[in-house]
Amino acid sequence: MKKLLITLLPILALAACNSGGGYHDQYNNNSQMTTKSVGSGSGASILTQISNFDQTRIGFAARFTGQSAQLQVAFSPYNVANDTHTASDCENAAAIYNATIAPIKAVSPQTTLDSVWNKDEYFNCNDGITKMVVQGINNATQSIYAAVYDFNNPDITYALIQKKQQNPNMDIQVIADQSNLTSTDSMIAVLKQNNIPVYISAAYSIMHNKFMVFDGKAVEYGSFNYSTTAAVEQANNAILIDNSNIAKTYTDRWNEIRQNESTSIYQVFQSKYTDTPYIPDGFIAVTPSEKTGVAATQIHTLNINNAQIDVVHELANVLNSNLTCPADIAAIGGICLPDYNYVSTDSQGKKQYNKNTAFYNLIDSAKTSIQIAVFAFSDSELLYRLKKAESRGVNVQVVADYNWNMTGDGLKYSIVQKLANAGIEVRTNANYEILHNKYMIVDGETVQTGSYNYTGSASTANAENYQIYYNQPELASLYQQDWQELFNEGKKVQPQS
Repeated sequence: MKKLLITLLPILALAACNSGGGYHDQYNNNSQMTTKSVGSGSGASILTQISNFDQTRIGFAARFTGQSAQLQVAFSPYNVANDTHTASDCENAAAIYNATIAPIKAVSPQTTLDSVWNKDEYFNCNDGITKMVVQGINNATQSIYAAVYDFNNPDITYALIQKKQQNPNMDIQVIADQSNLTSTDSMIAVLKQNNIPVYISAAYSIMHNKFMVFDGKAVEYGSFNYSTTAAVEQANNAILIDNSNIAKTYTDRWNEIRQNESTSIYQVFQSKYTDTPYIPDGFIAVTPSEKTGVAATQIHTLNINNAQIDVVHELANVLNSNLTCPADIAAIGGICLPDYNYVSTDSQGKKQYNKNTAFYNLIDSAKTSIQIAVFAFSDSELLYRLKKAESRGVNVQVVADYNWNMTGDGLKYSIVQKLANAGIEVRTNANYEILHNKYMIVDGETVQTGSYNYTGSASTANAENYQIYYNQPELASLYQQDWQELFNEGKKVQPQS
């Protein structure tokens, strides 16, 4: 989550600045050509452009059956009750600070990284999701491909740097959203200076993915940005799945984003910049509550067998409804799904939105219950589907982030109040910097989770991903425990006449 934006990159780069709204997710689709001037304190400016979505396939969806895999699952924040830490408790704390935060602080004294680092809960010695990602990095031997919206976690950055130093020939590459160019906290300059190539994606409204592929065999993904606040102040979830078929789809998607004409190599050429605070309209600061985690553990490991898994990589080409899927999907035992979100035009030139998606079909398949934990909630089609589910006797319950859905611009677009007015039980949670999850549990046995907020722009304008694990009650039980805690903390949204 970006709490500060600046007028020019800390160690500025070549690429484009986001033309959309500032509060993490767009409300409406935006495929217009945009020219934006970005100036530094000295009056210099850069003209950048975001082109229309290119004419190639963007994203795909695939279904895999009969899959076996080991899953690691973690939730954040993970702060153990009455457990205090200092920097001296954590191995390599000084080395991590000197390699990651110190170079940024040297040119940006106002960076928030330093203050987060000095918070007690930060010194969790790579617990929870951070630990899971770092272990994935440490275990990799051949390649690491990351695509992430927000990259400022010093532990993860340090692990990548160490891996590259230990094996200079190892293929480690990062794709980051263009918002990193104007973040006082982004680690992309540090990565670049340590010989890790970074690419800036400007092909989408936002490149909102958060995933990392290890050796083409395993992938970590979820709602967890590689940031400090994601680990210690936000409510997030992540899964690391050890399955080469699933990992292959993420490698395909990574390559697709990398090859897009609007993805540019990051170049370091500016060493000094100024800070301009950015606070979304109506944003209410909240104090993170203590959260002891699910079942008092940090990383859960379980095995799944003979599983059906849908892998969806948003978005499709906005200008072309003749969608294709990578030819190698069939070779690894999957089938391409036609049912992922896209927008096309009819014969009269009007926009047509695909509604036959794995996401909507999952809701329509619910028999007894739907439990949702989500940050941004503005998809009108989802409102319609949930109301239909409620009318056929499905118990629908929602917990959503308070700030996004009940204050500022988010309030204009959120469907939270409309859900409550329809008789659906909705609560908003203000106990974290943000409740950043985006997951759904159906009938207590099927889980959908990923980077995908429940918004129209996530469907048709952002680069996103999610997976659906069908008929996996053990996995669903973990998510239900986390959901119940978030739901219990929330405040009920009262219906309005």
